[in-house]
Amino acid sequence: MVRFMRRHPRTLFTGIVVFWLGFGFVWTYYGWTNSKIFGAGWWFDTAGHFLAGGGLAWSLMFFFRAYLFRGLFRFDRGFEVGLVVIGCIALLATFWEVFELVWDYYLQPAHFHWLAQAQKSALDTTVDIVATLAGAAAALAAFSYISTLLYTRIFPDEAQQEEIERLEEMIEHIALQMRHAKKNRRMATFRRVLHTFKQKAAELAS
Repeated sequence: MVRFMRRHPRTLFTGIVVFWLGFGFVWTYYGWTNSKIFGAGWWFDTAGHFLAGGGLAWSLMFFFRAYLFRGLFRFDRGFEVGLVVIGCIALLATFWEVFELVWDYYLQPAHFHWLAQAQKSALDTTVDIVATLAGAAAALAAFSYISTLLYTRIFPDEAQQEEIERLEEMIEHIALQMRHAKKNRRMATFRRVLHTFKQKAAELAS
C-alpha cells in the first residue's frame, strides 16, 4: 500500500484535494446554520466532524507514508503511525474548537453578524471532538484492513516487493545509526585524549 502511494502520489493527492473541496462546499453551504442541539442541522454538523476526522486520517496517512516518514522517521509498526495520526487530529480538532470559540465571542458579533455562530454549548464542543476522533479511528481501521488484507490478496507481488523494500530501508537505517554511533565513539575518544593532554600540559607548565 505504501509503495502504491509513492508510485501514484499525484492521483491520490488530486483525490484528497477534490474530497476537501467538496466537503468544504457541502458543510459550509448546508451545515453552517443556527441549529439546536439534537436537531437535524446539529446531527448534520456532527456527521461532518466524523467525516472530517476520517478525511484527515487518510490525508495524514498519505502524507506521512508517501513523503514525511520516508528517510526522516522510522516506525516498525503501523500502530505507531496510527497513534501519531490520532495525536495530530486531536490537536487539530482542539485548535478548531478554539477558533470556533473566538468566532462566536469576537469575530461573528463584531464583523460577521449575518453568519451563524459555530458552538451551541460545551456539550456540542465535546461531541464535535469525540466525533472527529471517532471518524479518524474508523478511517485508520479501514486503512489497515485495505492495506493488509485486500491489498495483499489483490496484489500479492506488489505486497511482497513492498515488504522487501521496507526491510531494505530498515537495514539502511540501522547501518546509518551504526555509522553515527562509531563516529560518536571516535569523537568521545578524541575528547578524552585531548583532555588528558591538556591536563599533562598544565602539570608540566606549573
